[in-house]
Amino acid sequence: GNVENATLTLSDTCIGYLTSEDVISLQEKGWNLNSEDGLALVSVPQDLNISTLTSSETVKMACIELTKSNYTSRIGNVLALYPNCNHLIFYEDGSITKFENLFGLGNNGGGAYRSQVEKISFAEEYFKNVNTLNGSFSYCNGLKTVENIPLSSKVTYLGSMFMGCTSLNQPIDLSTCVNCTNLSQTFRDCTSLTYTPILPSNCNGNM
Repeated sequence: GNVENATLTLSDTCIGYLTSEDVISLQEKGWNLNSEDGLALVSVPQDLNISTLTSSETVKMACIELTKSNYTSRIGNVLALYPNCNHLIFYEDGSITKFENLFGLGNNGGGAYRSQVEKISFAEEYFKNVNTLNGSFSYCNGLKTVENIPLSSKVTYLGSMFMGCTSLNQPIDLSTCVNCTNLSQTFRDCTSLTYTPILPSNCNGNM
């Protein structure tokens, strides 16, 4: 697309596309899509046939549109194509209510590739209907940072959300999840976490 009016710097190795509307929207929401250091970005909208993409070791960041029916497989397919991609940006079509095992289990979905992910960003103004984050990032042992986690009063389940995220170390505020009924093992084996998570006042579950 035409990105003439967008504040965007990408290397010549950029793969895929972002429309000007996509770029401006993400920039307005505070996303830094600059890549003066040769950081390659791939955009994977829902209507893009992933089989048309070519595997590349230069891609370090992927902006992926997720849907209710395919979010696990979509993430896994992208990570398989780009073995050095360590930053994922998610947006959605409005259908997602549950984020369960984003990276699959074992070698299914993205399970075989989860260790390469270091940062996950959720685009603002999306994911407003999410009510469950069950094992969402479980065993992502390279994950250090998650931005704009879709946490609200709609969320009722956070069980095992960060279980096994041994590199995670950031402040995490769960206080908005006042209707959460399950926090079981949410931070189990988060051995690098030096911050004390802020919990909802009616916290339940063994963490």
